[in-house]
Amino acid sequence: MPHRGAINRIRSMHGSPIVATWNEDGEVGIYNVSSALEEVERPQSAKKQFGGCKISSFKHKMEGYALDWSSLTYGRLASGSCDS
Repeated sequence: MPHRGAINRIRSMHGSPIVATWNEDGEVGIYNVSSALEEVERPQSAKKQFGGCKISSFKHKMEGYALDWSSLTYGRLASGSCDS
C-alpha cells in the first residue's frame, strides 16, 4: 500500500481494517485498508492492485510516538508528541 515516509507506529482500530499510522514527518494518517487486505488473499497468479483509502490525516509539529485507539470510546484516536 503506498505510504509516504517510514512508519513509526501503526495501530488497528480494535482489529478492524481501520488503521492509524504515524510517519517520520509527524503525520498521523487514518486509513481503511480493507481493499488491500482483500488483495493479499487473492491467488498469487492474479495481478495485485494494492491501495487504501485515506480517511483523514493531521500533523504534529514535533516528533512523537504515542498513538492508540481508546478502549473506552470506540473510534477515538489519541496521539501525542514531544511538545505535549
